[in-house]
Amino acid sequence: MKLVVDTNILFSFFKKESMTRTLILSGSLELLSPETALKELQKYSKEIAVKSDINKEELEDMVSRLKKHIEFVSILRYRDSLRPALKLATQFPQKDVEEFLDDIDFFALALKENCPIWSKDTLFKKQSSIKVFTTTELLTYLKSRI
Repeated sequence: MKLVVDTNILFSFFKKESMTRTLILSGSLELLSPETALKELQKYSKEIAVKSDINKEELEDMVSRLKKHIEFVSILRYRDSLRPALKLATQFPQKDVEEFLDDIDFFALALKENCPIWSKDTLFKKQSSIKVFTTTELLTYLKSRI
């Protein structure tokens, strides 16, 4: 199953014994994320390390493992889907549009790849064009397919 992975899911990867880490490392999912998500991980690396109780070397090792299981995609691959993704903004209440625009890359990539998004962000669910799975919903879905 192909999924676009949101940054908040990537942050969860660093928590010890998280189901997110188990799912990502299982190799049973084809996972994609915009390169901007990798930049967000780098930007918040100190905070991630503190919250996950890991040191810099462990963080770097885990980022390397993450890169082996998630394809971080250049905007060049999905830039033609940015305009259609912008049209999704009309599905959001005005107060949510700016936040949506901050996450436009995830929607554009999902449109380009014709696949769902894996995210905990409740804003993502306020549109109906792209399927969005939380981790719990994804687990339920995967179990139903066995």
